Amino acid sequence: MLRPLLSRIVAACSGRRLDRRIDEEIETHLALATDAGIRRGLTPEAARTGALRALGGITQTREAHRDARRLPFVETVCQDVRYAIRGFRRTPIFTGIALLTLMLAIGANTAIFSLLNALVFRDLPIREPQSLVQVGSIAPGSTYEGGLTYAMFREFEQRQQVFSSVIGWLSNGVFNIASDNAATRGTVSVVTGNFFSELGVRPFAGRLLTPADVNMATLRPNMVAVLGHGFWRRHFGGDVRVIGQRVTVEGTVFTIVGIAPPAFTGLGLTTEADVTVPLTAYTQFSLSPSASTLNRPSGSFWVRTTGRLKPGVTIAQAGAALAVMWPTLKAANLPAEFAGAQRQRFLATQLSVTSAAKGIEPGVRHKFEAPLFVVFGIAVLVVTLACVNLASLMLARTAVRRHEMGIRLALGAGRGRLAQQLLTEGLLLSSVGAGCGIGLAYWSTGAIVRSIFRDYLVPATLNVRPDARVIAFTSLVAVAVGVLFSLAPASQAAAGNPSGELRHGSRTSSRPHHTGQVLVAAQVALSVVLVMSAGLLVRTLQQIRAVPSGMRADDVTVAYPSPRPGGYEGVDNDSYYPTVIGRLNAVAGVRGAAVSVTKPGGGGIGGGERVENAATPPEAGAGIGAVFAGVSPGFFDTVQIPLRSGRDFRWSDHSRAARVAIVSQTLARRLFPSGNALGQRVRVGVAPWRQSLEVVGVAADARIYDLKDSNLSAVYVAALQQPDSVNWKCFVIRGAGVSAESVRAAVDPLGAERIGRTEALTYIMDRVLLQERLTAMLAGFFGGLALLLAAIGLYGLMSYAVAQRRRDIGIRLALGAAPRRVTAEVLRDGLRITLTGVGVGFAAALASVQLVKSLLFGVTPYDPLTASIAPIALVIVATLACLLPALRASRVDPIVALRAD
Repeated sequence: MLRPLLSRIVAACSGRRLDRRIDEEIETHLALATDAGIRRGLTPEAARTGALRALGGITQTREAHRDARRLPFVETVCQDVRYAIRGFRRTPIFTGIALLTLMLAIGANTAIFSLLNALVFRDLPIREPQSLVQVGSIAPGSTYEGGLTYAMFREFEQRQQVFSSVIGWLSNGVFNIASDNAATRGTVSVVTGNFFSELGVRPFAGRLLTPADVNMATLRPNMVAVLGHGFWRRHFGGDVRVIGQRVTVEGTVFTIVGIAPPAFTGLGLTTEADVTVPLTAYTQFSLSPSASTLNRPSGSFWVRTTGRLKPGVTIAQAGAALAVMWPTLKAANLPAEFAGAQRQRFLATQLSVTSAAKGIEPGVRHKFEAPLFVVFGIAVLVVTLACVNLASLMLARTAVRRHEMGIRLALGAGRGRLAQQLLTEGLLLSSVGAGCGIGLAYWSTGAIVRSIFRDYLVPATLNVRPDARVIAFTSLVAVAVGVLFSLAPASQAAAGNPSGELRHGSRTSSRPHHTGQVLVAAQVALSVVLVMSAGLLVRTLQQIRAVPSGMRADDVTVAYPSPRPGGYEGVDNDSYYPTVIGRLNAVAGVRGAAVSVTKPGGGGIGGGERVENAATPPEAGAGIGAVFAGVSPGFFDTVQIPLRSGRDFRWSDHSRAARVAIVSQTLARRLFPSGNALGQRVRVGVAPWRQSLEVVGVAADARIYDLKDSNLSAVYVAALQQPDSVNWKCFVIRGAGVSAESVRAAVDPLGAERIGRTEALTYIMDRVLLQERLTAMLAGFFGGLALLLAAIGLYGLMSYAVAQRRRDIGIRLALGAAPRRVTAEVLRDGLRITLTGVGVGFAAALASVQLVKSLLFGVTPYDPLTASIAPIALVIVATLACLLPALRASRVDPIVALRAD
């Protein structure tokens, strides 16, 4: 009973003491205000009347503060929010700069995190994705993960003991798809009957495939198909009556039984299958494998295999169990015709067991994961820089409000209450900035994704819509940023002395506040790190573009043919392709045309084949890694790669003639260091038809597939002698102004194939640098943003310093100081802070550039040009940022400055 009473008595006594203190402070302020009025030329009576009038408002404020001490926390927060909004409306320039800074910094972080979330962090939107495991094979000397052969898949499915179910699939092959509406090129997936049910997918309309549709034993599937939701809307206008109609894939007829749900990409991330059919129907429309050989052992590892773990089994346990059965599985499915190095290569194939929870997208993930993590690190530094920038601006704003803070303290506001007000202002700013940032992030990630997939043959995208993880990340960043940049001004305001603030008002002749100087120096240091890292990535792009390719890409067009349904049946390549190239050479403006099995500048097999001197005994894993390409006669003239010796391919180098090859200078030198390569024989890989190729020519070194590839060893084979040339070829045509229509007019009438896209080779080669261009663009944006934030911070600090020293500057100018000297002094103060930050930042940058080392090409982490440009750029920006406040200081009117104080 006594304790609550004692607490109320103590509180009442404390309140009375506080009220007496407030009254004393009011009297002090009355005297100071009256004295200030007299110094401005007012009579004592007028000065006291003005002070009393002001005291009326102060007295009301005192009563409000007394009432506020008794308000609940939620109501005080609402009061703080309303007060903050009014304050921000009175300072639109500060508010605009702060919101723009937060929008750019938080939005950039959200954008990069959204890309990482979609590519790396997010699980597939299917049933229990964490229990899915991808089982694959990796050939010796390769990092590409393939699938299993069909025969291996059947045996694996029966023998494994760690999965409750096994799915077989092959996704997104591009084929000719036709219906009553139209014909187009689209993606086709082939799957086992449990594919949809195991992933927990329900149809949008109709039904999905079932095990009864995919007879793995008899290889007699039901000829039914499921349409992708996007394909259904694009080509059938969203009409559900399409169910029961027919669709053809390469001339093979399927009956439509259902529509997949929207945005269903299967076990991938980027591409929605246009048509999904039974796995065993693959032989009906593809060139390989054939139905007669499907169940036989083969070297075609085409069946992607995914298993669902049994309860209690981990991925590590599954991998250990499968590793035991893997050698037996390979031996049992070794093709009888494999011998020598081909047999050794098959038996040396490694097993891969990885999680499939995030989706199977090795190409995109491998290409962009590392750059995005580096850019995300840069973006985090930018947010830190924004925090420091806003903290310095808030400090300057709080210093201008010192008089207001002093009055509020004198009128009874607790120091915690002032800190709460400033924290509320910071959190309000960061929340609004984060809201705008999410919109900016959504727009920018969409633009980035469109640029990544612009070159795809079929519609592809990446789901970057904000989900709970992205919203939580953005909210956390917003709260952290708001608290961080509010801490310094809140602590400064809470430590204020009300008597001193009221007595001195805004008069001061001090230099910039020490805390502000430290914050701005930290800004400059961070900016140096960011600008130097961004500069290295931009320089990398420049260096790659400066690398000589060894060929001329200007005026070269690449055309991509696709077969008509049944168009290649009965076609003799040995006679067909000379006819096609002859017709292309007859097109007006064409100066040369050729066939290339893979497109120049866009994804050849760099280092993917081992080349040996055929005179030496074959040895597994031996030989020289080289680019491998199949080309027709006229290719070297068309792309202007000079032949150093020997001859070009001829049309007489057909499938029935002796096998021949052309090697690059570097490869010829390495394989035959003691003599002439012409007439010698080479062995390429393990395919039987490439075990003894006669070298008939030596070509100049050229980077025809990857400008970044330092390996200049290359071996070219005759396109007519390459068995799979029909699947991947393109036409390479040199000539100014060659149009797609003229190419189609030359090829389409032959009836075997039609021309789809045509692209300039210069564009293709630029697309090869997409990773570097994207990284350089994002890093350059963040580097420019860092410079802007550093300039804003310096400008704010020096403007505040000039405003605080107006009286001091006015006195000095009145006493005869030259304006030029005042300008120089302000510039000197700013440059002193800048050089301190540059020194610290330069040392930090030299230590941190190792983090981007893996993304550099042709540039060392300590590149002298970048290391000198970054500090110089910061000094120039700092000088410009300080110049305006310095000029403003030199133009201060002494009379106005002294009278205003």
